[in-house]
Amino acid sequence: MRFWSAAFRLSDEVRHRPGAARDVIPTDRARWLLEDDGADPYLESDGSLWLLHW
Repeated sequence: MRFWSAAFRLSDEVRHRPGAARDVIPTDRARWLLEDDGADPYLESDGSLWLLHW
């Protein structure tokens, strides 16, 4: 999941201090698309899949 969410630019990895583990945070694009009141939270629309593909 970490790889694919980064590949689709749905997440960013942030390191808060040197040597610490990286945290994965959602991008604005992910929030817009996948939040409960987002454009397509269950990825049911073909258009959402095309958006992620391109």
